[in-house]
Amino acid sequence: MDEIVHRAVSSVLVWKGEVFAIIRSQKLEAFAGFLAFPGGKIDQEDQAGAYELMAHFTLEEEYYHEYLPALKREMQEELHWDLTAAIAAGTVKNISFIGNVTSPNFNPNRFNTYFFLIELAQRIDFVANPGEVQSAGWFSFEQLDHQWQRGEVMAVP
Repeated sequence: MDEIVHRAVSSVLVWKGEVFAIIRSQKLEAFAGFLAFPGGKIDQEDQAGAYELMAHFTLEEEYYHEYLPALKREMQEELHWDLTAAIAAGTVKNISFIGNVTSPNFNPNRFNTYFFLIELAQRIDFVANPGEVQSAGWFSFEQLDHQWQRGEVMAVP
């Protein structure tokens, strides 16, 4: 059987030394209950509107076509947050691609995830979608690392 690795996006939302993270809903098929950054699988329809989205930021063009529209859609679905409106309002200071990683094969739902750092001008009280997110909040990087090191959270690899 041929292995399928899906493409996905994740947003690392940061504000003044804090990062926004979620615990994925127990109802989800992939990585239920795992700590993650908001995001998800890239869908076929994720191909329009990227240039409008990125008018104020410098990214390699290869990330415009599917990745950024997928990121925008996932932010709306998971956090009820409009990335385009936040950019227009000046709430987003910068967006940059920070890397990608493919999840290991212990789970049949594998993803090659592209991570984007989204630097915010202000802290946002996101409203997480309970169908996709069990819990969410702002943490220092040290808090997240400490929780992970102590085995208090499972993190999506």
